[in-house]
Amino acid sequence: MTKRFNATQINAELFWKFPKFLSENKKYADLTNDDRVAYMLIKDRYRYSLSNNWIDKDKNVYVYFTIRVTAKHLL
Repeated sequence: MTKRFNATQINAELFWKFPKFLSENKKYADLTNDDRVAYMLIKDRYRYSLSNNWIDKDKNVYVYFTIRVTAKHLL
């Protein structure tokens, strides 16, 4: 049985973006999948910080994401 998704369901789902360079660039070939997921999690937190305007006068973005919380996501 094939399950179909309508446009509302697809747009309502939250997801992390996987950057192609993490799998295509030989520089990152030794990264584990956990490393790649951690990168996506931290990048997502940057987006969250931007949406909350957590930026200083020099346009540095502030992210609060502890190692403990990151590790919980990787389990």
